[in-house]
Amino acid sequence: HGDCVKLCNKDQMVEKELVFVYPCEQTLQFSTFFDLLENNESDAAVPYLSQQNDNLRSEMPILMQDVDESLTLVEELFGGTAPEAVNLWIGDNRSVSSIHKDHYENMYAVIQGEKWFTLFPPTDFVHFPEETYPTGRYELTEEGNNKLDMLDHSIFL
Repeated sequence: HGDCVKLCNKDQMVEKELVFVYPCEQTLQFSTFFDLLENNESDAAVPYLSQQNDNLRSEMPILMQDVDESLTLVEELFGGTAPEAVNLWIGDNRSVSSIHKDHYENMYAVIQGEKWFTLFPPTDFVHFPEETYPTGRYELTEEGNNKLDMLDHSIFL
């Protein structure tokens, strides 16, 4: 399920409400993750490796040998300092990022396939009103389906 703000039936209510939905998170072997990517069925789970915790350096340091030289370019472009975080995202055509703002500089490299971005200047921020949403998280049922569990907090986006 791609978009993070979805029209959902929360708590078995008849009326639907906009809910900020966190994805189902699982720890998998890399081989299992890539098997899920290859099983590109529309109703299957959407595998997406995504964390904002400097995951490339902290969780997959062996891959850093393949990107070390490109970090020199990042340092030059962003004022001579090393990036605070180096993250790796892996997904397929089912992965969707919703509109959001990043508080840090970004460099994005696509290794295979394509990724479309719509960039807005900071002055357009006023045209994207922020709202408070109830939150939920997808959990995997024993049958392998996504189930929405509501959380007890809201988020301001």
